[in-house]
Parts: sequence; C-alpha cells; structure tokens
Amino acid sequence: MNRLFMLGLIIASMFTLAACHHDNDDDSDNKKHSHAPTIIIPTPSDDDKKDDEVDDGEGTPVIADCEATANPIEPFIRVGTHYGLLAGQPHVTGETGGLLPLTLTTDAAAGDLVLEVDSSVSLVPGQLITYHAVNFDYYAAIISSIDGNLLTLDERTPVVSGITSGQKLWNFYDEPTHPNLVGFNAFADYAYRSTASSIEAGATHVLLGDSWFSLPGFEERISLRYPQATIVNKGIGGNTLCDLLDRFDTDVPSETPKYVWINSSINDYYQDVTQEEYKVRLQDLISKVQAIGATAIVFDSAPLNNGNTTDGVSYLTLSQRYASQVLDLYNEALDTE
Repeated sequence: MNRLFMLGLIIASMFTLAACHHDNDDDSDNKKHSHAPTIIIPTPSDDDKKDDEVDDGEGTPVIADCEATANPIEPFIRVGTHYGLLAGQPHVTGETGGLLPLTLTTDAAAGDLVLEVDSSVSLVPGQLITYHAVNFDYYAAIISSIDGNLLTLDERTPVVSGITSGQKLWNFYDEPTHPNLVGFNAFADYAYRSTASSIEAGATHVLLGDSWFSLPGFEERISLRYPQATIVNKGIGGNTLCDLLDRFDTDVPSETPKYVWINSSINDYYQDVTQEEYKVRLQDLISKVQAIGATAIVFDSAPLNNGNTTDGVSYLTLSQRYASQVLDLYNEALDTE
C-alpha cells in the first residue's frame, strides 16, 4: 500500500513539473515576441525629422497623397538651383560633413579653374565647395580633381568674381539632404541674383517650404539681401507639396504677401511622388499663390543620391525629372502670355 501511495506521488509530481515547464515555454515565447523589433514607417513632422532621415530600404515609405488640379497659371519667377547653383551635384558619399573651413593661399581671378588651399586632406573629388568672392556674394563650385593642395574645378563652375588670398572656403553640404550654414548663404545669394531684377522693394515675402527654409541660414541671408522687405518664414521641416497645399489657406493669405517663395522636393522623393504628380501639385500651388494676387517664386529640385523609390528610380534621376517639370511649367506659363 505504501509503495502504491509513493508511486502515485511520483507520478503526480511528474505531471506537475511537465505543466510548469510548458508554462515557462509559453512565457519565454511571449517575451521573445514582446521584444521583437518594430519597423516604424517615417512620416513628416514639424521637427524636421523626415528631412534628416535616409530610407535604408527596409521600410515602406508613406505615400504622399492629396487632391491637386492643374489649374491655369500665369508666369512665375523660377530659381534654377538644380543645374544653376548646384550644377546637378548632390552630396558625395564619403565627403566631410558639418562646416569645414579652408583657406585660399593664392589669389584666384574670375574664370580661374584652379584654387590653391592650405589643406585638401578632408576633400574628395566631385564634392561641392562654397567661397566668398570679392563682390561679397557666396558661390558654389564642384571639385573636379585634387593634386596636393591644388583643387581643379569643374568647367561648369569656374570662379565667378575672384577670391582673395587668405579668404576662407568651405564644404557645401552639412549632410546628404542639407547645406551647412555657409552653403545656405550661397543658396540665398543665388536666389537673390535670380530674383533681384523682378522684386519690388519693401514688399512682404512668405517663405513656404520645407527645412531648406526652416533651418537657420536662408531666411537670415535673404533678409540681408532684401533689407527693406518683410520676410515671413513658413518653412516646416518634412513638408511635401501636399503639406504646402494643405496649409496654404491657413498660413499664407493672412500675411497679404506680394511674393510667395516655394521650395519642396526632397521629402517628395522619399514619399515616391512621381514627376507627373509633382508637376500637378506644384501647378496647383502656384495657382493658389496667384489667386491671392501674389507672385510665385519657385525653386526647382535639390539633387540627392542616397536612395531609390520603391519602383527602383534613383532619387538623383527623380530630382532631375522634377527640375525638368519646373522648367516645363515655367515655359508653359510663358506661352500663355
């Protein structure tokens, strides 16, 4: 009898241990699932996160979608930064970011293609640099090749107005999607040179765009170039053309602007906006500007080389297509006169 009782206890204990072991396995599985990585799809935000993020191909971009109509438009002012200021040159992989000061060691005259600097260690061929010329404007140039401390510039970007020995030069890009502070000075000066002959003094200007307006640099420099103007900065990091269309009625008419500056491209790349969609949305936005009696000043696209759309189109190719759409709109508007 005692033997039977003991055998019963042993069997009951074995069932209890098995049950406990099964419970522990379930708990272990739950812990594994609770710690599984979550893929977060980036979305535009007011704190400029979207502009700074680079899609690594592991997530699916949020597709920017909005209603837009290709309303008739009148001529507008175009700022051709893509093939103008930037000569189609994006950030180069491996180039030094931030703000890198260099010093010119020999005078360079207008038209020169060779610059001698104090050090070229942190530079790479193909990258953009910025310089402050003797006419006090900032310009950008592309380094074609490097030989010691001699920089040979791309033939498309020779020295414009001369540079004095001892003057500083800088890299242009802070990181792949934005200029650094001095790069923004060059961006603003190019915009000034593209618009000065068409701008009335003392007018109100609204800057409607993304982080290329909201980050420090452009607003401050363009305000210096137009000292009598009232500059209202409505740039929000991460915005696309859809965002600009969505907030136009809230942000713009109440300022009664004479000029509305429009800049949006990089975040549109990230959200797989096709060139056709980009053109229609931009045309709709320009028509809204003109409907309130203001003049649209439109920047074309910034070159970017750090990824592809979900359809496999490189951002650089898409940026070129966007620039072509802006030019097409510009020419089509001229033809309506």
